[in-house]
Amino acid sequence: MSNIQENHKGLEEQEGRIIRQTISVMESAFNRHDADALDRHFTQDSTWVNVMGEMLSGWEQINNAHKVVLTGPLLHSYAKYFVEKLVFLRRMWPSRIYDSIRLHRRGNSSKTDKEAWQSM
Repeated sequence: MSNIQENHKGLEEQEGRIIRQTISVMESAFNRHDADALDRHFTQDSTWVNVMGEMLSGWEQINNAHKVVLTGPLLHSYAKYFVEKLVFLRRMWPSRIYDSIRLHRRGNSSKTDKEAWQSM
């Protein structure tokens, strides 16, 4: 293995730990129903696509939507995230990462996911 490959491998391991930690922090915030903590990793110009395929733009819109659903329709829902795979695309796009995250939600919300997100 070349020095470049070894450096990339070390960097990817370090970044992988950071990504997994960030996802863990977000999972914990979701399970506490804390929208501010959930959204602290988003920037002002972030874009988020919710489970209904609806695109939210900007930190404030994302945070407001999360405040509504986490204290309302998803109040008794809890999530567990599993990072199944991280693919670092450095050769094609520097510092771009594709992540595959699987969500398991449990809880007894009175509304379906579709109803919860439509009620925002």
